[in-house]
Amino acid sequence: MNNSSYTLQPSDLHIIINLCRIMNSALHHEPLISKIMQFCTEAMEVEGASILLYDAKIDKLIFYCSTGDKSDQLNKIFLARDEGIAGWVFTNNEPALTNNIQDDPRFAARVDQSVQYTTRSIIATPLNLENRTVGVLELVNKNHPDGFTARDMILGELIAEHTALAIERVKLVQENISNSRLAAIGETVAGLAHYIKNILTALEGSAYIINSTITSDKDYRLVERQWPIVHKSIGRISALALSMLEFSKDRKPTYSHGNVNRVIEELHELVREKAAQKNIEIYTSLDSSIPDTYFDPQGLHRVLLNLLSNSFDACAGITDAAISITSRCTTENGIEVIVSDTGAGMPQDIIDKIMTSKLVSTKGSKGTGLGIPISRKIINEHKGSFDIKSVPDKGTTISLTLPVLSSPAV
Repeated sequence: MNNSSYTLQPSDLHIIINLCRIMNSALHHEPLISKIMQFCTEAMEVEGASILLYDAKIDKLIFYCSTGDKSDQLNKIFLARDEGIAGWVFTNNEPALTNNIQDDPRFAARVDQSVQYTTRSIIATPLNLENRTVGVLELVNKNHPDGFTARDMILGELIAEHTALAIERVKLVQENISNSRLAAIGETVAGLAHYIKNILTALEGSAYIINSTITSDKDYRLVERQWPIVHKSIGRISALALSMLEFSKDRKPTYSHGNVNRVIEELHELVREKAAQKNIEIYTSLDSSIPDTYFDPQGLHRVLLNLLSNSFDACAGITDAAISITSRCTTENGIEVIVSDTGAGMPQDIIDKIMTSKLVSTKGSKGTGLGIPISRKIINEHKGSFDIKSVPDKGTTISLTLPVLSSPAV
C-alpha cells in the first residue's frame, strides 16, 4: 500500500497531540504504557492493541502490554523472534499492513488458536530506539468493513515512534528506581547492623549468666529471670528477618472482598488494652458509607499495626497523648484511612528519607525502622497512595488511600 498518497489531516495531528499529553501526564511507568495502549485502541478504532518486546535472554518476543478481550491470555504467550507478522516486522524492521490475514503467508495462527480469537486485519510497526529494533506495535481488527487504510499505517508508525520513546522512559525510570534502592540499601544495612548489635548484646549477657549458673550449680532462679530476655531477643531477630524479606521482595496483594472498616475495628479492639496500659487515648471515626471493595485484609492489617506501633512509641511520656483512626470516602472513587497521633512528631528530613524507602529510626522508636517503608510498599502494591505530615513535638498524621475495586486488580 502506498502511504505517500495520504496527507495527514488536522484531526490526525490531534491524535498525536493527545498521545503526547498522555506521555507527559503519567507519573508512573507502569500506567504509562497501559494508557498509551488504551488510547491507541480507541483512537485507531481497533479491537485490540499490543506491544511485543524482544527478550534477548530467551530470544523471544513477549506480549508486554495488550488491550482487548484476550489481553490476559496474550500476556502469557511468547513468539519466536521471526514468528508471525510481528516476527517478520521485528526481523525485517519494516511495517506491515494486511486486511486479508488468512491469505498472508507471514501470519501464524498459533496465537489465535491459543486464545480462541479470529484475527481479520493487522497493522504492525517496528519499535526502534537508537537504530535498533526493540519490539513491535500491533493494531488488530479495524472496526470498519474496509479494514485498515494508508492513513492508519501512517498514524500507526507515528504512534510506534512515540511508544518507543515511552518504553525508553520506562527503562530510565526503572534504572533510577534501582539506583535509588541500591543507595538506600547501604543506609539500611548500617541501621540494621546497629539494631542487631543491640539485640546480640542482650543475648550475650543473658547467655553468660545462664551458662555460669548451669556450670557452677548456682541458683537457677537467675536462669528464670534471664530467659525472658533471651526469648524476647529471639523474637526480635525473627521479626527483623521477616520484615527484611517483606521489604526486599515484590509481591502482589492477596485480594478478597470485604470492608476496610472491619479491619480497623478488629485492630482497634486488639490494641485498646495496650493503649489503656500506656495511658494513651485511642479512638476511631469510621465512615459507614464506605463500600465493600477488593483489597488485602492481612496487608492492610500489617500496615495499620505498623503505624499504630509507631504512634505508641511516639506518644510515650506525652501527657494527654491520643491516637485516632479515621476512614472516609474520597471524591475519586477511593477509600482514605488516616492514622493521627499527638506524639513526638518528625522533622521534614526524616519524612523525606522515609518516602524514599530508606530505613529511619524516629524519635521514641523501639523498632527496626522498616515499619513505615514496608507499610508504604504494601499500599503502593495496592496502587494506592501514602502520605505523611508531621510537626516535631506536635504529632504525626499518616494518610493512606486505596482504590475501590469491583474485581481483584491484575
